[in-house]
Formats: sequence, C-alpha cells, structure tokens
Amino acid sequence: MTKKLTLSVLLTAHREGPLAHRTLLSLKAALANLDTDQSFEVLVHMDNPDQETEDYFDNQSEVSARVFKNSFKDLGSSRNYLVEQANGRFAATLDADDLISENWLKEGLKQLADAQDIVVHPEYSVNFGQDSIIWPKTNSKSLDIERLINVSMNRWDSAMICSVDTLKKFPYPKNAKGFAPEDWHFNSQTLNAGVKHQVVPKTTLFVRRKDVSEMSKQRADFSTLHYTDLLDISKVKQIDRDALPPMPKNHAQASQEGLGRHFKQLGLDLKAIAVDSMKIFSPTRKALVRIKELRSNDEFVTDLPDWLISQWHDAHKVDKSVYPLKETLEETVIYRTDHIKPAGYAYKEIVDQLKSDRIDHLILIPWLIHGGADLLGIRYANLLSELYPNKHIAVFTTEPVDSPWASKLGSNVSFASFGQIAKHMGPNDRLKLLSRLVVQAKTPSIQVINSQLGYDWISRHRTLLNHQPIKLYAAAYCQAVNPEGQETGYIHTELPKVYDLLDGIFTDNENTVNKLVAEYGFDHKKFSVHYQPVDQASKKWKANESNKFLWASRISAQKRPDLLIDIAKQLNKSNNLQIDAYGTANMHFDNVLESTTVSNLNYKGAFDGFDSLPLDNYRGLIYTADYDGIPNLILEAMNAGLPIISSNIGGISEVITDSKNGYLVDNQPDEFVGAIEKLSSKSVDELKSFGKRSAKKLADQHSQESYREQLKNDIIL
Repeated sequence: MTKKLTLSVLLTAHREGPLAHRTLLSLKAALANLDTDQSFEVLVHMDNPDQETEDYFDNQSEVSARVFKNSFKDLGSSRNYLVEQANGRFAATLDADDLISENWLKEGLKQLADAQDIVVHPEYSVNFGQDSIIWPKTNSKSLDIERLINVSMNRWDSAMICSVDTLKKFPYPKNAKGFAPEDWHFNSQTLNAGVKHQVVPKTTLFVRRKDVSEMSKQRADFSTLHYTDLLDISKVKQIDRDALPPMPKNHAQASQEGLGRHFKQLGLDLKAIAVDSMKIFSPTRKALVRIKELRSNDEFVTDLPDWLISQWHDAHKVDKSVYPLKETLEETVIYRTDHIKPAGYAYKEIVDQLKSDRIDHLILIPWLIHGGADLLGIRYANLLSELYPNKHIAVFTTEPVDSPWASKLGSNVSFASFGQIAKHMGPNDRLKLLSRLVVQAKTPSIQVINSQLGYDWISRHRTLLNHQPIKLYAAAYCQAVNPEGQETGYIHTELPKVYDLLDGIFTDNENTVNKLVAEYGFDHKKFSVHYQPVDQASKKWKANESNKFLWASRISAQKRPDLLIDIAKQLNKSNNLQIDAYGTANMHFDNVLESTTVSNLNYKGAFDGFDSLPLDNYRGLIYTADYDGIPNLILEAMNAGLPIISSNIGGISEVITDSKNGYLVDNQPDEFVGAIEKLSSKSVDELKSFGKRSAKKLADQHSQESYREQLKNDIIL
C-alpha cells in the first residue's frame, strides 16, 4: 500500500509555454523550504495545451512531476482530475503562470497541522502584468456576513491549501456555458458547509494578468457564478438586517445613468438628462464608467509591510517583470473583499420582498406609474398569477423612481423596486446583481417591457442564454421619435440586438409587427399580438351635445401638447368650442398647458385614471401623439362609448375606423379642427352609434377571454 504523502501540488497548465518555467522555479524554492518530514509530489495537468507548453513540460528538469494531458478545456475539470490522482493528505493548487513566496507551502502546512478541516490562503495576492492590484485577504467571518459579501465578490483567489478530502467533498463546477469562476464556487460552497477559511500570515501569491487568459475569457462572456447554497434565498431571508453593519458612506452615491438611457429610448425631450444619456453610448463614456466602478470603493497603495516588499524582491529573482517600482505602486489599487458591498445589502433587501424562494416568471419594467406600458405589465403579472396559482410571478422595476401603481399588483405577485434599491450601484454592478437574483431564484422565464437594464442583461449574457433553458420575451409596442425626428426607441436600438435569443415578442398591435418584419426581416411567427382587454363594467359616457372636448394624457413631447394648443387657437377663431386638458408633465418637461393663455383651452390638472374624469361634460375625446401602439386611453374611451378624434399613428387604426366610431387625422391643426367640427355637428343618436360600433370592436377583439387564452398559449410556466 502506497504511503500517504504530506502534500500534493496540483499545477494546472494550458498555454503558458516558457512562462511555466518561472512558475516552476518559484515552486522549486518553496518545496526546498519544506521540513524534511513533509513529503510531497507535484502533479501537472495540461488541459488542451499548445505545442510549446507540451514541449516545455515534457523536457523540463526543474521539478520532478507526474504530467497528465487531457482536453477538458475547463479549469474546474482539470483541477478535479488532479485531485483524483493525488496521493497527499493535503493539496495545494497553483496555476502554471503564477509565483508563490518561498514560505507559502511550509507555513500553510504548519497552519493546517493545527486544524486540518480548514482552507488556507496566502495573506496577499499581488497582480502584475496587465493589471497592478494588491489584494490583502482576511479570515472568514460570520456566515451571515459571508453570504452578503459573496453576492458581489470572491473572497479568495484560486491558490490555496486544504485536505484532499475537502476537495473531493466539494468538487469544482465546470466553467462552461456562461458560468464561472470555479474557485469562487468552491469558496462559497465550503463556507456554507461551515468550513473555515484562514490566511497564512506573511505569505504571498503573485498572479500574472495577461491580455488573453481564462479570466479574460470569462469576463468577455460576462460569466456569472453558479448557483450556490451560500446565497440560497431562504437562508438570506433569515439574516437579521438590524445586526448588519451599516453601508459605508462612500457607497451611498446614487447613479442616474440608467434613468437617462431609458428616457432617451422613449424619445423624450429631456434636456440635461437627454444630453447625458447620449454620452453614455460612446466607448469613452463606457470606459470611464468601468474605471469608476473599479476604483470608487478601493484605495491606492500608501504603505505596505516590509515583509511583502521583501518577498516582491525575491519574486523578481525568478521573473524580472515582477518588481515594486515606485511608479507602479503609485498606480496600484488595493482591492479589499472583507466587507459587504452595496450589492450585498441590495440582494438582502430584494429577497426579503419575495413571496417565494423561486421566481417562475420575472417581469422587468422601468416603473409602475401612470402609463399604458405600466398597465400592461400589471395585467401580465396579475393574469399569469391567476393562470398559474402554483407559480411565483415577480415584478422588478428597474429605474430609480417611485412606483405608486405597484399597489395594483395582485397579492400573490412579488414586487421589488430594483432600481431604487440598487441606485447606489453602477450599471455594471446592477447587471451582476440581477444575474445573481436570476440564478439563485432559478428563474426559467423573463419578460422585458421597455427596460434598458433588461435588454442590457440579455445582451451581455449571450453565452449563458444560448445554453440555459431560460425563456425570454420582450415587448414591442411602438417606436419613439427623438427631438431631431429620428425614429428610435427599444424596437430599433435594443430588440434587433437580442432578437435571436428571444422566444417571443409581444405587442398590442399588428402595425408594429408589420413594420418590424418589413424593416428587419424578422419572422412573423415570433410575434404575438396581445390586444389589451377592457373592463366592461367601467364608467360609461352619456351622449350629449356639449360644446366641450376632452384631452387627457401625460404632458410630454410624445403626446404633443404643443399641437393641442395650436388646435385650440384655430378653434378659437371660428366658434365657441372648448377643450379641457388633464395630465401631469413628465420629469424635465415644461407643463406648457398650465401656462397657456388660449381662452378656449382649460388646463384642469392631474387625473387618477380614466374613470376619474367627468366624461358626461364632453362630446368627444381628442388624442394627439407623434407615436404610439394602441394607447389604453383610446380603449377606455371606446369602452365608455365616447367618440374619439385621434392622430392616425401606430395601431390606432386597428380599433378606430374613420367616420364610424371616430376620426383618424394627420398631425396637423386644421385636420383636427375639421374633425372636431364634424363631430360637433352630429346628433345624439349619431354619437350613440359611434359608441355601439366601438363596443362591438372591443367585444370582437379585446375581450378578457381572448386575452386570457392568448397569454395562456404564449407563456407556459
């Protein structure tokens, strides 16, 4: 029977070539420093190596080693393979282009002699080459603190020493299909199981950072951590929030960049925010955001222990690119992983609001305020919760604003104001947090409704989503038009980027489908038109011969309040017809209706839903807009029986037939004035016939039953 060795050094190689020679020189010095009674072996696994690396290990004579070759193309699998070959009681992992301090193996084994069921790590990691970062590591903390730290950070890198039995009990996961890194998963799984992690004082790992490496590939794929028991939602819910340390003040700086991008997608005339949101699309802007995120919560080198500088000089003896130059140290960042970052606090706050530990269908929407898309999102969530009572539906609003309409969500639907909760985080960190929530909640279905964060998340996780059974749906209601007249909006800027990843695209009108199919060559079969239902019990209009007309909308560039003013001016010249206008102005948009001096245009202030309007005071509804799908306001007016004069845009012609149940006109004041005068000449009986035709259209095309069946067929949970 083979006598157990003290230590197996597990060295993983790929395409290092001669760089591996410097690693072996470093390892050779560390092995020579072991006590005489500390027996060892060196195992090298070449995973899909290039010829240069293979030749080097076949011919090197610095370290006696058993060399294996496979083509796993995966670091986790490579390490697991070496674990199975190991004859030592303990194992030390090392990558074939890194360096270690001479005392690392000896001191690590000495620490393990006192507590063999722990995992030990070098006290410092010094990253050199492409990046200059110093990482001081600490012992593991209480399990609750570790859970929240690990939401956003790997506590220790891959070089460590522990028992071989521990490595067999907690094998590395495969780094493939959008998941990585394997060492983070090992660290988190062992922590969850109660395994303590300790640093070995005055020891160092020198990590070579290259342009092309396993880590750089993982970053390019935006790989995310596998599901881990450490972040299990039920366990995180049990953490006492009051017992957590407060968030450091330097983290509490709200980021508004995502909000600006969302406004830009909607084509709103938002001056300062619009300017900033335009900038964010430039490569320079993205680079600055990334640099800010890397450095905002870290510190630069001011003072380092003498022993670390000494070991740094020793490393220089085997690799001349390693040296603590003064100018290098001035640019070197101290990277700390010993405290909870904003993502950890946000993760805790969000999971506390979930009604289940699993999310079966997640809806991402900017906000729930007072808008058609907001109402559509609420309808989707509530009906899906009704259709699938044993499934958990969640709605995340992704912009940092209040959502008063969240109260309209059903009692079984979870709601989290993700944008508000994560407002102290940068764009990149918000995306990582969303990934963690999706993975930990084992979410199989995601629906994006005009959410920039949602589109960004899909775009960056292409590798993951190409291999994971997550169904993806997006909304496509209408395009936007910016102040310069450019056709824009999510259907042009975001939908084409992720089209191939989507399982379905939902819209409320056929016009948008035809437009996208014609312009982009999309497959018509991927679209589903969900004609929105109306509540037949809603408020009804009593036909009358009033000289007043109603306008009710958000006051924004899209809704053309300027056009309404011009219409009123022309009406004022020829008759005594009046227009009452209701609505509130969008953020950063001047309320031009409040300040108008046109005598027959009366601004009445805000309104709380269509049913709050005094419909019987009016002869008809005026709807002005530059772009839209089928606005909910139009459907509600039709349901009430109120005749409509509308801009002929989007899918409105799918519900209004000109001169039958309303009038469709071009966005010119004289066109609206002509239609208003026509409607003013109609008798009460003729006005009632408009309402009857609208009622039939809604019954045929917008019934609750048909909407229910459409949704049941298109989203299967």
